[in-house]
Amino acid sequence: MIRTAALTITAPPLRSSFSEPLPKPDGVLGRLIRRTSRLAQLRDSQPPIRGSGVAIDNLVHMMTRELQPLQWMFYLPPQAEAATRDWLASSYHSSVPVNTSSFPALATDAIDDTALDVWLDPGGAMPLCLRLRNSYSREPYPVISVQHTLSPHVLLALYFPSLISETTYPWDTAICSTKASATSFRSLLQCARQTHFGDIGEAPNYRGRIEVIPLPVDTETFAPGDRGLRRRALHIPAEAFVILYLGHVSPSKADLRPFLAPLKEVVRNAKRKQVLFIVAGTSDSENPEYDACLRKRIAEESLDQTVLMWGSVPASEKLHLYQAADVFFSPSDTLAESFGLTPVEAMACGVPQLVSDWDGYRETVVQGQTGFRIDTIWAPCDGDLISSGDVLGSAFDHLVLAQSVAVDLRQWKERLLQLMENAELRMTMAEASRRRALEAYSYRAVGRLYSDLMEELALCRANAGHTACAPGQARRAHYYDCFGHYATLQLREDTKLEICDGLGPSAGDAATREWQVIGPRQTLDVRSLRSILGLLEKGAMTVGELYGSQETASASAVANMNRHIMWLIKFGIVKPTFQ
Repeated sequence: MIRTAALTITAPPLRSSFSEPLPKPDGVLGRLIRRTSRLAQLRDSQPPIRGSGVAIDNLVHMMTRELQPLQWMFYLPPQAEAATRDWLASSYHSSVPVNTSSFPALATDAIDDTALDVWLDPGGAMPLCLRLRNSYSREPYPVISVQHTLSPHVLLALYFPSLISETTYPWDTAICSTKASATSFRSLLQCARQTHFGDIGEAPNYRGRIEVIPLPVDTETFAPGDRGLRRRALHIPAEAFVILYLGHVSPSKADLRPFLAPLKEVVRNAKRKQVLFIVAGTSDSENPEYDACLRKRIAEESLDQTVLMWGSVPASEKLHLYQAADVFFSPSDTLAESFGLTPVEAMACGVPQLVSDWDGYRETVVQGQTGFRIDTIWAPCDGDLISSGDVLGSAFDHLVLAQSVAVDLRQWKERLLQLMENAELRMTMAEASRRRALEAYSYRAVGRLYSDLMEELALCRANAGHTACAPGQARRAHYYDCFGHYATLQLREDTKLEICDGLGPSAGDAATREWQVIGPRQTLDVRSLRSILGLLEKGAMTVGELYGSQETASASAVANMNRHIMWLIKFGIVKPTFQ
């Protein structure tokens, strides 16, 4: 039985309501969305709907609904504590007690005090979680961390060396969303070990588990809707065949330009009177000229009345677009695509998927049942990119590599025509899609996998018997060791301390909360101040004697006591005498 589980929320939630009024876009047949329209203003006010942020929101929402420990501990980012607490309060669906704490509390003994059974990290910060547990906790409870994008060059240079340098146990677990990303995760661990520790006989290694659990989708929200109603509200003609692309519009994510020429042939040969290709999503800030280039290619292919550039859309319109579409299309060609939420969201809405046979899509979209996967081609073309990321950044590497991945355009055209001309096939795929989404990607289905894993890891930890946390092999320099010589005098164990009223607040005033609040969270503990002052009221004591009066003299406890002593000296409440 899992008694207490911690969950780290490293960013404010992006999740927004799907109950807002249905927006009506201005202009359908070829006219661009006007930036001055009410819709554009609504869109500008929405948070971006982007990959890992939505994935993390879904994970938190799923965990709070489906996982049932006896108590939750949420660690929240200080810049969004209030907003996140409100979100948790409105979205939490259980009577299980919930305690929230500021994210910086992870760097104190608070972790150890809560007697955690498991720590869930949906944001992929596994080295940090391990370092904090190994530094501050006596018990090596399981750390479960969900991995997302694995391809940025800094991960090989920093993340994976840090991961293998931290002490791990057989019950620590990295969650990958697909088998393909799990294979990449293992390869990256091995590369980091060889690159950074190749000449060391007893090189550190990752001893934890690597498990595959898919990302969840809210199948209660993403569900089939009334297509006719959605189209009327969105001003989409009822008789049109609608192809939907929803995602980041970028040459390094899913370049749409190669598909314009075959799309023109499809439009020319289709029995349908009208074909609409709706492109909805955020533009690429790294390549602002791409949007203009894409629009130019649309005009050159005379597809102005077919391809509709809708720009960024709010959450409500995202759902309604799925429900209005006949086919969902995504030609992902990026190394950053470890899973791909949008095809699964479309699947949940009962929309057949037409996607590239690439990474996560290969495991989510069932060929011939929920949709079609189109063959992709790649070749070794990164020999001169080994250090380009250090100079030009990951965006450059990802752009160059994505532009080297080809999707079979002839096969894409044939499959699109097949879907367009076979209504019965689309209906069969729609039904199969909804079933698969419920069985494999719903909160309940994915939550069951996490719940079983948590119980298994807790049992593994319990069967290991007494095990104390061991620090990792990569140690960081302490500030005082490097900068302590800046000060004229240094506090030592033989430094004598005594109360010295008159230069600052009285000893009584100093032990109040008001005096020690200097930031967004408490940096000093009132009880510790009162304890030190209570001892000094009995007479002068050395610093070493104060250490001895404490129940523990760990490095963490000594450092914490020294901060409180120095604060009392800083404000003239306590006077030091140096031997």
